Amino acid sequence: MYELQKEQLYWFESKLKENDNIKIVHGHYPLYTMGAYSQCRGLSKNLLPLFIKYKIKYYISGHE
Repeated sequence: MYELQKEQLYWFESKLKENDNIKIVHGHYPLYTMGAYSQCRGLSKNLLPLFIKYKIKYYISGHE
């Protein structure tokens, strides 16, 4: 399962803190999948708490 490294999460959260206007986030892999990218299921565990904390409205993924 793919999980973000602590350094990546710290960087991402610092970017969210810098700009209160961010409401849309674009990522490479989907947060939830039952398809070919099932190894990425750990992303939702890492990112969803930040999305809730910083009120992210949309996440657009490059796959699926």
